[in-house]
Amino acid sequence: MIKVRVKTIMGSVNNYTYIIAGGGASGLSLALRLVDEFGPETRILIVDQSLKLENDRTWCFWHAGTPPFSKLISSSWKTFCVASPERGEWELPLGEWSYHMIRGIDFYQHAHEVLKSCDGVDFLIGRVDEVTETSGRGMIRVGEERYSARFVFDSCYLASEVRRERANGDFLWQDFHGWVVETPKDSFEPGKASLMDFRTPQDGETRFFYVLPISKTRALVEHTIFGKTRRTKEQHQVAIKNYLQSIRNIESYEILEEETGCIPMTNQLPEKRDYRRIIRLGALGGAVKPTTGFAFLRIQRQVDAIISALREGNDPQEMSRMTMPRFRFYDSLLLHILAHDGSKGMGIFNALFSRNPVGRVLKFLDESTDLLEEAHIFSTLPVSTFLKAVYSTTLQRFGIRHRQHAKDAPVFIPKNIPV
Repeated sequence: MIKVRVKTIMGSVNNYTYIIAGGGASGLSLALRLVDEFGPETRILIVDQSLKLENDRTWCFWHAGTPPFSKLISSSWKTFCVASPERGEWELPLGEWSYHMIRGIDFYQHAHEVLKSCDGVDFLIGRVDEVTETSGRGMIRVGEERYSARFVFDSCYLASEVRRERANGDFLWQDFHGWVVETPKDSFEPGKASLMDFRTPQDGETRFFYVLPISKTRALVEHTIFGKTRRTKEQHQVAIKNYLQSIRNIESYEILEEETGCIPMTNQLPEKRDYRRIIRLGALGGAVKPTTGFAFLRIQRQVDAIISALREGNDPQEMSRMTMPRFRFYDSLLLHILAHDGSKGMGIFNALFSRNPVGRVLKFLDESTDLLEEAHIFSTLPVSTFLKAVYSTTLQRFGIRHRQHAKDAPVFIPKNIPV
């Protein structure tokens, strides 16, 4: 049971040094670093609609060496598997890299355990209805009450921000649903993580399964779709049942846990604002990789940059930006291809993993390759497909779009849910 000091709403403006709007991975990671850097007396307010008492998600990431929050890692793998209907499954030993998983509830409990002992940290249960700046300070409104701080770190999509303009750019959902299953006999290989198993009907989209064995009899099995519309929970469940039976030959199993969600995949940059005291964080601040959905390590890098800026008296607004322009361009190309012809996704990802050393692929997805390595990678991918994407995205950049594309572009309806 998580116990923290929950603040009672007062009848006047309450002043803090830092306000964190959203108590998810990014908000709690930042709070932990703030108290570690500036001390437990630092005045911090964390606002969220819940204290996150359930295992609502898992975070996975690859890393060489000792990763952040290493004591919270529940499972690790040293081999990737990729599979296609034509080739079947093939293995990719990770070498110096490992693939790690952290369960959401373990991270939440750790963060709350540390923060509840800090005299300067308050939690407020409520919905953030407004984030603004006034008199050189950041300000949030929760109901009728206002809270002020030197900086507000915002990871919440507000109800008032029902926008992702149907303007220049592409948009997809990474829609997923997963089960942790237990089988009566050995069914999985604990050292091998299936990163992308495309042995499922694609139906004009990019669809795959993600299998993370926890033991020989237990694994997280997740169905993922890159698409313009979200599927129902029941549709995902039918796909998982069919996959377990037809591909994994698993007839009998018990469902121990479920997780579901969606991640916005877009090359549209967050709306520019003139605020200097409001710093966007997590997904809202661009910490989610647009073409993969991976976020946990990118959040830690974003937090590191913010702490460095605060320590040195620099502008955290500038330091919190995540992606270099050329990687944003690469993401735009792939996202455009997936948005306009999702059936090409399987071939692109298969080529990426089958024609390149796995270390180079991981560095590329981690945005740490150099130009020569990136040239090698693109030489292994379908050239004509990407050249067409260059042409189309160039037209988009100048606002020249086919009218039908604008009509069919999905509306992004954000929720007050932090990442």
